[in-house]
Amino acid sequence: MRIRPYRHKVDQAAVLAVFDRAFPSAHPFLEGTGHFEGAREVVEQALPYWDAFVAREKTKAAGFIIVRNDGHIAALFVDAPLRNRGVGTELLKAAQNLHQKLTLQVFEENRFALRFYQSRGFQVIDGERAIDSRGTGHYRLTLTSSPP
Repeated sequence: MRIRPYRHKVDQAAVLAVFDRAFPSAHPFLEGTGHFEGAREVVEQALPYWDAFVAREKTKAAGFIIVRNDGHIAALFVDAPLRNRGVGTELLKAAQNLHQKLTLQVFEENRFALRFYQSRGFQVIDGERAIDSRGTGHYRLTLTSSPP
């Protein structure tokens, strides 16, 4: 596996394909709420402007991370068949090389992501209830990689 900076013209289609596969499997509790479309739009708009890295496994994209200038992780997605193989950890390391402190938000229902970040030193510092289009509440946690 190789981690490298995102190149828009070369990587856009492959990164969006990873997102299209990974988002639903990571967020089954959001199915039918419109969150997929909104999150995809954010990813599409952020890719050319914020720091982004792509993990490549042989000839295909395995995952990606997007980090805002303030160190906030806007997205980290890994193709489901390649999870638990260190892809996410390596992408996180690439972001940590750029930013001393990282923050992110994760849905409380996304237990896999919550465990992933906490096992890498992130701590929950805040939370808020987010209401989806069906009126269902989802608790969104804010985590940081260093004490607040």
